[in-house]
Amino acid sequence: MTAKEYLNRYHELDASINSLCDELAHWRAIATRITPPDKFNGRSVTPSDKVGQAVAKIIDLEDRINAEIDVLVDMRDDIRNTISAVDDARLRQILVSRYINFKKWEEIAEIMHTDLRWIYRLHGKALQKIKIDH
Repeated sequence: MTAKEYLNRYHELDASINSLCDELAHWRAIATRITPPDKFNGRSVTPSDKVGQAVAKIIDLEDRINAEIDVLVDMRDDIRNTISAVDDARLRQILVSRYINFKKWEEIAEIMHTDLRWIYRLHGKALQKIKIDH
């Protein structure tokens, strides 16, 4: 695994959690839209069955999200510790801005009052300084 792949894992897991949260919101919306049964239409699946199915899906998603958040927190701490081992403060700032705070390259250049091309070069140097023990 390259340093860049290692550092990008945090963003990928964060995006996965956000996707699960969107799915959770969808299931919550479904659960709140389920209407009471019409006594005369003879449906085979009652709304309480649909509510139960939606609630079960919601619980499963919440459990999965919580488990992934635990992994995300551990991963962030691990990546932050790896970045903190880089001896140059400018390089650390670029790595934290990009891989922990998810800043765009242009934002990083603006924050650091540095030309974008120079940020790219410093980023390359920073990646070379990353030591992956995993």
